[in-house]
Amino acid sequence: MVYHLKSNEIKSGINIAIGKLRKLLHDAHLLLNDEWENTHAIGLYTFAIEEYGKALCLKECLSDSRTKKGEYTVPNNIFKSHKIKFKKALGILPASCTNLQIGVYVKSNTSIKPITIREMSISGNATGLFTISTLANMILRMEIFYVAWNDRNRQWKHELTASKETLEEAIINFENHLNTFNMLKI
Repeated sequence: MVYHLKSNEIKSGINIAIGKLRKLLHDAHLLLNDEWENTHAIGLYTFAIEEYGKALCLKECLSDSRTKKGEYTVPNNIFKSHKIKFKKALGILPASCTNLQIGVYVKSNTSIKPITIREMSISGNATGLFTISTLANMILRMEIFYVAWNDRNRQWKHELTASKETLEEAIINFENHLNTFNMLKI
């Protein structure tokens, strides 16, 4: 399915998406704290990346040829597919915005068996912040917002977090990158 939109309708959508992602970045920044409780900030950050992908996809539609009625074809999947929007945004954003250091903060560990987070294993009795580098994408968002069971390791998946400094740096770099995005006059 496709939509047929006029130039000003697409430009308006782009500007709304950019405005929305700026608000998401702002709110993610507000949620940052020094107590390693930055889970929801990471989640909002991934929504901002997806909205950027939507804006880029819409902008790309303006370079396609118009129909006889002077309208542009806008594929419906721009509004439905997380994968398409993430792929577009991750292909444009600098690595400093997309590669995040995420992990778990273990305050106390009385587990005899290791805690497993993705490909990282934390031995029993270890405490502190344990991080890995990962891509800010839909998979990370799902891991951030949902409680899940890891049947192979017979344990609940731990809540992921990031240090305030690394996530704050990614947000600032994203905001700086947005300054190069040309808002479109309607």
